[in-house]
Amino acid sequence: MGLPFAAHNDPTIAGNRSAADFWAWAITFVVAEGRMRAIFSMLFGASVLLLSARIESRAGTDSAADIHLRRNLWLILFGTVHSVWLLWPGDILFTYGVAGLPLFAFRRLRPRTLILLGAIVLALQVPRTAYHNMELAEASAGLRSLSGIEAGRALTSEERESRARWRETLAEEKPTAESLRRTIENHRSGYLANLGSAADATVYLESEYLYTTGLWDAAGPMLIGMGLLSLGVLSAARSYRFYVVMALVGYAIGISLAIWVSADWMRHGFEAGERWVTLDDLTRISVAFGHVAVVTMICKARALRWIAKPLADIGRMALTNYVLQTIICTTLFAGFGFGLFGQLARHQLYYIVLGIWLFEWIVSVLWLRQFRFGPLEWVWRWLTYRQRPAFLL
Repeated sequence: MGLPFAAHNDPTIAGNRSAADFWAWAITFVVAEGRMRAIFSMLFGASVLLLSARIESRAGTDSAADIHLRRNLWLILFGTVHSVWLLWPGDILFTYGVAGLPLFAFRRLRPRTLILLGAIVLALQVPRTAYHNMELAEASAGLRSLSGIEAGRALTSEERESRARWRETLAEEKPTAESLRRTIENHRSGYLANLGSAADATVYLESEYLYTTGLWDAAGPMLIGMGLLSLGVLSAARSYRFYVVMALVGYAIGISLAIWVSADWMRHGFEAGERWVTLDDLTRISVAFGHVAVVTMICKARALRWIAKPLADIGRMALTNYVLQTIICTTLFAGFGFGLFGQLARHQLYYIVLGIWLFEWIVSVLWLRQFRFGPLEWVWRWLTYRQRPAFLL
């Protein structure tokens, strides 16, 4: 939210002003990028089982299917408002609502079947990802070749057409200086300019991108999360030895591969098409497993309850905290706020990240001392069950 989107994965595009910027990218790339999203997706999948089991265990006028559908359809609406009107095209709520709709049909599958199915869903992305990466590599090589030719003679019309096509292929990965300038200028403009930009991006992300990438990216970990809950992994029902092994194996595979991928990509000068993107899902799920194991051991250790309880409060207000982050960051970076978009180095953005985390941690703990739910969780629950829940403790 503080730099052009292309800089998200490529540290050479913007914010790369010092060694601190590079290390901020490298550490995030190895231990966090996509890993936290995978964990959140697993927990969302687990929530489908928890919700349906609770509803099916009691009599009521609405079936578990009714409530599941309403829950996800309202989430889709929340995501649409969040992505367009609150100006965050990177919204995940819409994707989760769509991906979560069919999960109800899989709730009675065996745990290992769910995990295998989730792995297959993720694996289905590999051919598409590999093909797209080949297109990027071809475009990069083609432009380098034309640059050499142009130094000696004028390009033919066919070569100029090829150059235009290759530049279009690389536009998202390697935007031109002019494109970056326009992006930064737009973000520093008023609300209406940002609204138009967010709407354009949302149309693509919630249509073509959703069905080619986003849906699979979310549904795979959701199915895995359903399986892990059924096996007792997410409920801390397994032994400490199990979680230690889970953490060691997950980190050994995920972190070592991620370090190799980042080092190899750096060796190639962060050239488009040169990153081993086909390993992304393996690395992110492996590291996510390691993170899950460590956090679960913290939850199991009573001596660490002073950490576990505040973390639980943050989780109980996940929807509110998620949207609140958008409001804070939009205020900080957009032109109708403080206009800091593109002005901070990459490593400086993480000071803001830590500040927001600390703020939301404190707010979550204090809020739940007085109220049963976060404000958006309360509204979502009311809309889902069609009964207004108690708000005060």
